Amino acid sequence: NIRDSIKEQDTAALFVTHDQHEAFMMGERVGVMHDGHIAQWDTPLNLYHHPVNKFVGDFIGEGRFLSGRMVTQDSVDTPLGIITGKPNRLQTPGDQVDVLLRPEHLVIGGANGVDCEIVERAFCGAETLYTLRLNDSIEVLSLMPSDKDFTVGQTVKAAVNSDHLVLFLTADTD
Repeated sequence: NIRDSIKEQDTAALFVTHDQHEAFMMGERVGVMHDGHIAQWDTPLNLYHHPVNKFVGDFIGEGRFLSGRMVTQDSVDTPLGIITGKPNRLQTPGDQVDVLLRPEHLVIGGANGVDCEIVERAFCGAETLYTLRLNDSIEVLSLMPSDKDFTVGQTVKAAVNSDHLVLFLTADTD
């Protein structure tokens, strides 16, 4: 494999790809280009969990942005209710923010949560990716073990299960 060969030779290499999975598996550090510039050069883990701006957050992995308002420095009011966690950057209570919600952070089922309608499902083997609709307009994604079998058209409870928040001020365009 190419990565092992490069490591054995103790050689630096620049590998260009448009495949995120390949970049994450091959690179110790990965660069995301935007408008001819490097938007973020970082470890794959930091690119995914700590994007520097909305572009990188949207570009890397899957996810949706939810509008919200900061309630405290570690909680935000969203259409999915109050989400609490360690934010990626400090915001002031009252700030309008966009919360990056990854599919693995949204859990379907259970007693708590917000009513959502399942509008699409994609079986992926061990997991199923669900598209959920809130309030007849907002759509979010949930990645669940495939043995949790929900059907299109079914109303379910969905809740955020994450201990960190990826936030950007709504006014930020990058």
